[in-house]
Amino acid sequence: MYIGHKRLTTKYTKYTKHREYTRKGRVSFALSSFVYFVIFRGLSLRFIVILALILAFHPGASNAADASASQQKAVLDDALQRGDVLWQRIATAEPGPISGCRQLLGYALTLCEARLHPERLERLFSLVRQMQDRDPNSKSWGNLKWCWRDAGVTDANAVEFSMQDALLIHIRHGDWLPPVAKKELADLIRLGVEGCLRHRVPTDYTNIAILNAGNLIVLGERLDRVDAAREGYRRLDAICAWTAAFGLHEFCSPTYYGTDISGLLLIQTCAREKRQRQQAEALLQLFWTDIAANWFPAAERLGGCPSRSYDYLQGRGGLDWHLWMHGWLESPSPGSAERREPWTREWSPLPALKEMSRQFPRWVRQHWGILPAQCRSQMLYRDIALSCCGAGYGNQDSTLVVDLPGGRELSRCYFIPDGREDPYGKKKYETGSARHPKALHIQPFWAGVQRSGDALGLVVYRGRDMVDAEVFHVQSHFVLRRTPDLWLDGKRLTMPVGTAEKPAEVPIPIGCSLVLRYGSAAIGVRVPGSYMPSERLAIVSLVDDDNAWNSLRLTVDHGPSADLKKTAAGEMAASTAFWVRVGSQLTRDADFDAWRKDFDQAKKYWYEVDDCTHSVSVGVSGKDGPLSIRAVTPWDETSWVRFVPKPYLGVLEVNGKELGIPLLTAVEPLSLSSPGTGPLSCMTIPAGKAFYWEAESGLVLPGMAVGEDAKASGGRYVGQGASPIGQPSGSVTWKLAIEKPGRYWFWARVRSASAHHGAFSLQVIGEDGAVMPAPTWLLRSPGKWQWQPLEFEGAKFPTPLDLTKGIYHIQLRTRQSGTMIDQLMLTVDPKERP
Repeated sequence: MYIGHKRLTTKYTKYTKHREYTRKGRVSFALSSFVYFVIFRGLSLRFIVILALILAFHPGASNAADASASQQKAVLDDALQRGDVLWQRIATAEPGPISGCRQLLGYALTLCEARLHPERLERLFSLVRQMQDRDPNSKSWGNLKWCWRDAGVTDANAVEFSMQDALLIHIRHGDWLPPVAKKELADLIRLGVEGCLRHRVPTDYTNIAILNAGNLIVLGERLDRVDAAREGYRRLDAICAWTAAFGLHEFCSPTYYGTDISGLLLIQTCAREKRQRQQAEALLQLFWTDIAANWFPAAERLGGCPSRSYDYLQGRGGLDWHLWMHGWLESPSPGSAERREPWTREWSPLPALKEMSRQFPRWVRQHWGILPAQCRSQMLYRDIALSCCGAGYGNQDSTLVVDLPGGRELSRCYFIPDGREDPYGKKKYETGSARHPKALHIQPFWAGVQRSGDALGLVVYRGRDMVDAEVFHVQSHFVLRRTPDLWLDGKRLTMPVGTAEKPAEVPIPIGCSLVLRYGSAAIGVRVPGSYMPSERLAIVSLVDDDNAWNSLRLTVDHGPSADLKKTAAGEMAASTAFWVRVGSQLTRDADFDAWRKDFDQAKKYWYEVDDCTHSVSVGVSGKDGPLSIRAVTPWDETSWVRFVPKPYLGVLEVNGKELGIPLLTAVEPLSLSSPGTGPLSCMTIPAGKAFYWEAESGLVLPGMAVGEDAKASGGRYVGQGASPIGQPSGSVTWKLAIEKPGRYWFWARVRSASAHHGAFSLQVIGEDGAVMPAPTWLLRSPGKWQWQPLEFEGAKFPTPLDLTKGIYHIQLRTRQSGTMIDQLMLTVDPKERP
């Protein structure tokens, strides 16, 4: 399916904002009520539709932000005070080395919102302009330095954050700006659109992809840049289609969900085309439904595993502003939110979503990537919540999390793979070319599975995980909130008091049950096994280091990285597993004792490393059924994993109801597809027969596009045309169902600009994970369409694919411009030619 906007209207019709916002609020309320009643009330569809229509046009359905005017003024005053400190430093002198373009524009936006000190804006805009790349021959033309100290552009995301603030000032306060400041801002924006066009953002880089698409759309429409607006439309189409196929990639982030919502608000309130406003509305509904599904009211936080967080202990971040504005936080201020978004009042989440977040128990499952293991689940009870990820996201994630009741300042419980003796994520260091200070953890192989109140996680450390200079001591921690109610294998455990200099450590034998009680809730933890390549055994201890966050930690100490680095880069250096069970509503001692004894006596578990099959397996007997993980060559790119129970592959499911896909398929481009067609459809490969399909039937993402050619089958093809803007990064993906296992030969009808320009990287992904890495497929079809067999670089003969029965995704990524693909064929006959 072609993901793109067919036509841009250059003459826009004005619409009444008040009427538009009110209508949107009523429709939002109706959709919210629909979701709520479907999930929790089970009413008939006919009744729900009638109710939704009534609510949509009922005058009481529009929403208002819950934060009071006085609270918002107090927050604005606080921002002004902090901005005044900045102004004293930069009014007549250069900004400090780490002063950033976001900081300068953020203060300018604050002044505009307060309608104070217009005379300062010229200086602020001038400084930001000095940070902008003005060389038209530069790859980063129009982008900005992140910090004043930088010699050039070190973080290409700078243009997206800067343009969002600049656009807000331009749209909301343009008539108020002094003439010189207005010209400086106009010059900044005019050049900024070039930076956004040249910024090639992967579609699954959710927060930046949304900012980039929104900036291109609004900049293009406001500046009459048809090329920019069309590219923004195409990129937003791709975000909708990718998300409907694979879920929100940057899932449940307390930091970046705030950025996502702000970026979508720019589109929803400022885009002039109805199609894009509807898409932004659908994505806003999805994000807030996700927030509601994962919200843990007893701690006022987004519960469960985040993809990216700067706060492992408390799980707070930029989302707090939006939560506070809409009454989800009871505090008088937005707390840890670093941004004060001025326009949150113009769109409100659905009231029934807040109601949904208070329904228990709640079983949430979601998917966040093309790999089957890229899934996440959470079981929420009124007094405790447990969450687990099927795979690791990156070096800022938490893949196994327990949330407990109490104030937002209290710590949660979480797993962290640590290489810097920083279990609490408080020791920041400069990272990347932009030198952003972050507290990153190791990024090992992780596989996890959950069945209601039981979760099981497997971690494997490889030689390549320990190459960073910051890694010196490898430990697997499960951080726990401190409690005096501790049991070890059925016996009361008194934890000695430790200090930071001399932590108290209680040995925990492998397989023993550790139980902690928190009021009516409880956590049980076991380490089923651990592996070291040497004869030395990993040390497992419960540790009290007298930290400031009132936490204990269950630590598996794998040893100094210098010893582990001796392992070859592709081999397993160390491994362990955690089994976590949670208990709820254990108000009576007798209830708790019965729950604890049940976990103590759950002795059916195993952990095994098999050198013959190069696999690691772990399994336990959960309260509601078995849980197991088998990872084959987890230290290799060709690894695959088998889970029990199987991963969930939908977008967002709550208590057995899929909520995400209907929101996205209701808007273009997906609403244009008939049932069973489009990028989400699965093509069945019949046994014993050659199967042909059109390239454009797949999910086509920016960098590639559908083109027209009379000599192509059906007159259309998918390709990467010549582009002066950046390196192509597009892809096309198809979903296939293999009926009969066997060896298959893969053909494609292709053409390339020349014999030296034409290559794809191919990835075949099965239900257990990646079947193969992404080798290069060189094309030899300069100038005309030709059928070519799959033949990897360096191979002398066509390369077969060995496929088992099941679902596969085949993805082609462009390597050079001028590469085109028309049709594909899959056959079991090595002699068959298209």
